[in-house]
Amino acid sequence: MMEGGAKALAAAKVSYQRSIDTEPTLAKPYWGLVTLSLKTRDFDQTAAMLDQIEQKLHLKIGDLEAIPLYAGFVKSDAYSKWKESH
Repeated sequence: MMEGGAKALAAAKVSYQRSIDTEPTLAKPYWGLVTLSLKTRDFDQTAAMLDQIEQKLHLKIGDLEAIPLYAGFVKSDAYSKWKESH
């Protein structure tokens, strides 16, 4: 579990999502949710957020396989599915 526990994690998710809802063109909250999903190993959420980043921010996600933060995601079924669709 991340520092601060489940309540802090839930509060962070709500805060990031509220920021996205308020100003959907800001990149930082999307990346915040990606980071949270990676740290909690919610890789389906990671894939969903990467899709949102590509669609809503018009950013192309590059190769994630050499980035240590994404190591768990890269080994997951969610990554395999995500990569196939890209």
